[in-house]
Amino acid sequence: MILLLSALASASTTFTIGKGQDYTSVSQALAAEGATASPPLEFLLFPDYSPSSENQDSQGDPFGIALGVDVQIRSSDPGESRPFGEVHAYNGAKVTLTDLEITPVSSIYIDPMTREGGRSIHHAAMLATDDSTLTAERVTVQDLKSQSVVLATNGNIELNTCILRGNTPQASDSYPFKNYTIGVQAESGDYALTLVDTVVENASGPAIAAYNTKGSQTLDITGGRIANVVGDSPGSAVLTSGVVDTTVTGLAIENAGNTAVKLSQGTHEWTETQLTDVSGDEGGAFHLSDGGNLRLLQVQCTRCMSTVHGGAVFAQSGTSLVISALSMNEGGSPEGGAVYADEVGLVISNSRFCAVAADNGSLITTSSQIQSLNNIFRNLPIETSIFDGQGGDLEAVNNTFVDNEGPIMTGLFSSLDFVNNAVVNVTDLNAGQAPGELSFGYNLFFDNMNTHYSPELQAGESDLVDVEPGFAEAFLSDPANCAIDPTPADGSALIDAGDPSILDSNGTRSDIGAFGGIGAEEFETTWSPAQDPDVTLLGGCSGGSSLTAFMLALPLLGLNRKRRKWAEQEQRE
Repeated sequence: MILLLSALASASTTFTIGKGQDYTSVSQALAAEGATASPPLEFLLFPDYSPSSENQDSQGDPFGIALGVDVQIRSSDPGESRPFGEVHAYNGAKVTLTDLEITPVSSIYIDPMTREGGRSIHHAAMLATDDSTLTAERVTVQDLKSQSVVLATNGNIELNTCILRGNTPQASDSYPFKNYTIGVQAESGDYALTLVDTVVENASGPAIAAYNTKGSQTLDITGGRIANVVGDSPGSAVLTSGVVDTTVTGLAIENAGNTAVKLSQGTHEWTETQLTDVSGDEGGAFHLSDGGNLRLLQVQCTRCMSTVHGGAVFAQSGTSLVISALSMNEGGSPEGGAVYADEVGLVISNSRFCAVAADNGSLITTSSQIQSLNNIFRNLPIETSIFDGQGGDLEAVNNTFVDNEGPIMTGLFSSLDFVNNAVVNVTDLNAGQAPGELSFGYNLFFDNMNTHYSPELQAGESDLVDVEPGFAEAFLSDPANCAIDPTPADGSALIDAGDPSILDSNGTRSDIGAFGGIGAEEFETTWSPAQDPDVTLLGGCSGGSSLTAFMLALPLLGLNRKRRKWAEQEQRE
């Protein structure tokens, strides 16, 4: 028999549970005291507690417990886990589980909402429905086979320092989409899924899913790890559908495919996120669709690969994509080795691309506008271009291009701003057509394979041609090491040689290359690939809020562009 609690009175009540305690089981305590006890109710599980003492079915399997009032179930010894059965929060209840290990069982409780077939249609270790909130802290669920492991349907889930390992959710004919490890689904209203320092590993995906048909939902993840997750559909680590806003900070994703993260409508902010050995078809790390807005800040992508488009990011038309301080090392894709944006304007700043391959297309592909500011492109083993023009605009300011086998540009750009860039040991600057409109100057060209520029792009008096850049000794002694940046040494020709109308952050004339101009800070940072998800991630050429600086500087860049065009006209006259 299932125990259902609804409205009770006001003061808090605590029960000790164990053979030598107040009651031998939570079920027994609820049956004896539930009608008169005052919520919130607290149940302390002592070492002699056994989940087998809870209600049992005819086979001796424990039923889960359904709770409709505010309840806390926790170990009597903080940090020492106690075994427990499945828990369902409903009727607006606030249920908190602490220091528990939810054990798999072969049968489950009667559904308090439908009572369909005498069994719950949701076979979940933790379930929240009917405007309830279920919070779990230091709770472990292992080797569970069910439609889902942690599930909220028109409810809220909060997981803090939980571990879900070896769970293989199975879809049913009635509910084919509920085969995720942790999920929240909303048919009306606004609900949230919140995870803090939670680990999901060795599981079938999606590891985390948020669905919404009406209203809106939020998915907040801070810290934690998703590893060794397999899935047939894109979004094996994180999947959203409908209007879902996501905010993710400090998450590590390892060995996930097909496509680690698939995001739909909503606003998505991902910061200090590490992705390693992820792959997919349309986007190895991220797939953005349905008009979603994605901002990546300090994201580390190591061996992110796609078999078709976008080794790191694939974005479909109608979306907004802003990338700042992305560090991409190795990996790639046949087309859009790093980023493939289908008619999506791109803002890419303070990012690194090292040893990334693009077999058939460019490193960054879009038919719309590209703004590239303070980025490093180096050791690219591709004969195709970094930027491929398909009729859009390219604004490349304060970038460093070093040791790349292919040209920087191909195709046609309707307008091109190419200013304050360091171009060292590359094949070509432009292997495509002449741009329709052009701002070109204050660049450094050295040791390039074919030409320093191209017939369409003639160097002027402001450019430094055949001038050694003067990179720091650490880079010169180990140029193939993606963790060492080509920063300018003291006395470098790059310093204070940029466009005088663009200033560095210290107010002096801009430097040429990724460490100069509006988007760079005075100090230098280097990026080391983190091996441990607990390691604080470093990213970006500046180490500061480069995106904010860049957005504030857009009007100034427009003015600088006009000044350069006037200067070029005066030189021609």
